[in-house]
Amino acid sequence: GLHKHEKKYARAFVGAGAPLFLGGAYLAYLLLPAAAKTLLDFTPDGTGNLIPLDDFLDIVTRLVIVFGLAFELPLLLVMLNFTGILSGRRLLGWWRVMVLCITIFSAVATPTGDPLTMGALAAPIILLYFGAVAICLFNDRRRTRSDPYAGLEDDEASQIEGPDSLDEADGVPAQRTLPDGESGGTNGNGTGGSTGGGGNGPQGRNGQDGYDDAT
Repeated sequence: GLHKHEKKYARAFVGAGAPLFLGGAYLAYLLLPAAAKTLLDFTPDGTGNLIPLDDFLDIVTRLVIVFGLAFELPLLLVMLNFTGILSGRRLLGWWRVMVLCITIFSAVATPTGDPLTMGALAAPIILLYFGAVAICLFNDRRRTRSDPYAGLEDDEASQIEGPDSLDEADGVPAQRTLPDGESGGTNGNGTGGSTGGGGNGPQGRNGQDGYDDAT
């Protein structure tokens, strides 16, 4: 089942979604007579319109459903913000694109297609969009108080403090060089030892043996 806080959010969204849908449906109901009158005014003089009942009910049903679902857009944006998918700043940066998309949607979705119905659908959705952005910004500010890095975007660098400056290292004393006398003595001892060792080797003995043989 759902956790306690998830049930609280679910009740809040359902409680907000039902009034929004009913508000959109009621607005469609209020606009229907004006939209029908606007369409009937295009009828040439001396002629009449006979609208079948099935077509009339289809237009009314579509108009009510479109208005009701369109009013759920702000609730969807707030849900995405509360789940951490979209931030308020990103939604605010999209306002030009969103206004254009809402206008195009209103022109396509309204079954009557008249400017009055299109404007009546687009204007409330745009106002609800900015209201949803305000709620998202407030939620981001509240979340930032508890977690400073919660509102960062995926492509935004966090403000992590740099490393502390290192203390100056103590100087390392230079390697002591031997005086020339000590260096030469050491080299002489080593060379002499090597030479002496060579005299005691097989070559030295052979040389001594060769001297004796010659004598």
